Amino acid sequence: MSEWLGQLRFGLIDRLRGTHVLSLYRKLMQQQFLDPEKLAQASREQLQATVESARKNSAFYRELPACDYAELPILTKLLIQQSPEAFRNVAYQGKRIGKKTSGSTGTPFRYETSVHAQSFLWAGILLAWSTAGYRLGDRVAFLAGSALFSSGWQRRVFYGLMNILTLSVNSMDDLRMAKYIRQLTSQRVRILYGYATALDGLAEYVLRQAEAPRFALRGVVTTAENLTPQARERIGRAFGCPVFNHYGCNDAGVSAFECEHHLGFHVITDRCHVEMLSDGRLVTTDFANDAQFFLRYETGDLVELDTTPCPCGRGYPRIARVMGRANDVVRDRRGRLFHAAYFTQLLQHEPGVQAYQVLFDDQHIRLLLDTTGAKIDRTRLEARISNDMDFAHYELRESGDFVVQANGKRRYVLKMERLPQ
Repeated sequence: MSEWLGQLRFGLIDRLRGTHVLSLYRKLMQQQFLDPEKLAQASREQLQATVESARKNSAFYRELPACDYAELPILTKLLIQQSPEAFRNVAYQGKRIGKKTSGSTGTPFRYETSVHAQSFLWAGILLAWSTAGYRLGDRVAFLAGSALFSSGWQRRVFYGLMNILTLSVNSMDDLRMAKYIRQLTSQRVRILYGYATALDGLAEYVLRQAEAPRFALRGVVTTAENLTPQARERIGRAFGCPVFNHYGCNDAGVSAFECEHHLGFHVITDRCHVEMLSDGRLVTTDFANDAQFFLRYETGDLVELDTTPCPCGRGYPRIARVMGRANDVVRDRRGRLFHAAYFTQLLQHEPGVQAYQVLFDDQHIRLLLDTTGAKIDRTRLEARISNDMDFAHYELRESGDFVVQANGKRRYVLKMERLPQ
């Protein structure tokens, strides 16, 4: 598809959805190469304006005593969930969009966002794709779960206009992966975007084939999880193109992307202010979300920041490394892959589940649920898992006794040598 036709399509999307993705994307394409100090100054001004607006227009910040920005309390999901109305921008008159995280910490988080924030979300994704060779209107494939796409008719129309092919990460056996390869090659997909572990699994399948498929890809962009050097090498070798990593945390307002030098993630400072605490925790303030104010919001990630110049010439600061976002993929005895998004979808109709964790080894799988005493449909859950997955033993425990890693984070899917009793 020619780029001018892609611009027409994105213009139509903006008109239908009331967004301004296309104009923001054009702005970011130019802005990324501005002088670092100029970008930093603009970010400081936006931070000051956001803090002033929060103190004036939200109950939580209005009740706080006067203090410097660095003395504001660190926000956690739990703190916000206790009183979400207190963080609302009462002056905002636009459309409020309900969102929830995919549950990467085992505890889905519900929040509100605005049209401006949604526009920034997609503009940031397009900018990340552009470093991998994307041109507006190119055919793109998503290998992901419900966190990146859903099955509603509006989303299908939206993705159709964006020229996006959606490939589910659920039950990725050899038959399904063979189908995905045929789609990628026959439809001349230019950018492949998706979960790092799922893309690695698909790459392993490609490398097992006697005859290498002929792809038309310009680049692969991974997201949602840590990309290990081994996985990057396998994905690049399988698909015959460069591999780029993308870091996004929409509830935190973070859009960050790798450039061609792969020296960390360039943070779009026009959307948020990032801060690394002394223990490495990443906290942010979202400038784009007009619906709710999250100042010094804890993302749950441990990072290293880098403000040294990048050889690419972009002026954005960089997240040098994100630690602890790697999530395992369940592989059953038949070799089928089930991404963690499978369990998010499985539990979305169980409002009593507050948090979960999946533990498995070569023969056993155990689903731990924190239900706080609420009733759940155990029969449905057990039947669905045993029907979809091939293990010798299946177990469901209503217990919050989760396995926690040494760094304090809890993976929501964890492969073990042998399950503990």
